[in-house]
Amino acid sequence: MHGYVKLEGWKVGRIQTALTRQSKEICAILSTIVVIEHMKCYFQKPDMDTVLTALILGWQEGDGAIHVPDKAPPYALKDPLVYCIECGGAGETHLGNFDHHDTNVSLPAACIQACVFRHCSDPRLLDLAGYVDLVDTGGQMPARKMSGHSLSGVYSGMRQIVDGAVAQFTAGVAIFRTVLKYQIDPWQVMPCLPEWATYMEAKERHRLYLFDYENSIIQFTTKAGLTGGFLSCPLPGAHGFLRKMGCRITIASGLRQSGGNMCTIAGERGSMDGLLAALNLMEPGWGGPAGGGIIGSPRIGSALKPDILIDVVKEVM
Repeated sequence: MHGYVKLEGWKVGRIQTALTRQSKEICAILSTIVVIEHMKCYFQKPDMDTVLTALILGWQEGDGAIHVPDKAPPYALKDPLVYCIECGGAGETHLGNFDHHDTNVSLPAACIQACVFRHCSDPRLLDLAGYVDLVDTGGQMPARKMSGHSLSGVYSGMRQIVDGAVAQFTAGVAIFRTVLKYQIDPWQVMPCLPEWATYMEAKERHRLYLFDYENSIIQFTTKAGLTGGFLSCPLPGAHGFLRKMGCRITIASGLRQSGGNMCTIAGERGSMDGLLAALNLMEPGWGGPAGGGIIGSPRIGSALKPDILIDVVKEVM
């Protein structure tokens, strides 16, 4: 069965909650400005949430996609005819801004906000947005038999072999268009399509490379008795690798983004707010979606040493 007939329970509940939170009056105003001849879109990182948001908003290959290392320019954040996706303006969809980071307000992923903005009713697109929301906020995936590549795995493989943020953005849109075109269930194993073959091969190579770091994992136990793991590794995918090693709280360091060594910490969704507050007291700039399951260091990277990070996680979690 395809994913669009499975939208039920907790998946649709999160989307419906987001929909009901929006003012009908604001939606009526926004509906007058969503048709733009040539869209201009600012983005910080071409991840799944950002790119699916752009697709939902109507982005086409001929439109502008402008990569920024941090926040979008102030004038863009104030212009409702310019879309700023995960680069500032959290909670300001009436100004064309779609973000859920750096705010104390619990907001859904940007793609869910875009569904609300565009009054999306396509069950297949809503199902895809529900999947991306869970991936982006570090939620626990439903139990399933998986003996192939997930959609997030295909997307990750693409980002490993396509150079440049804008090129990855464009390739990501193509992946999502393919999912919708062939009515592929995003929650299940992905089919081996010819256009995805190189992405899957790259992801498989990447999995093998990660096993070279198995002996570098530092395991620990938190105050609440949770098994944790720290891994310094320049490759993406460390959190999934640590979870496969039995860790429920995972710390991944060493991935270079925005010029610094990034550090991210993942756990159960809704359990990270206390840790985020504790880390910001020591090093301002840590952030993540309120109520989410993953937080990240300042964009320039973290200066905290591994033993300090581990001690804080052990104490708070």
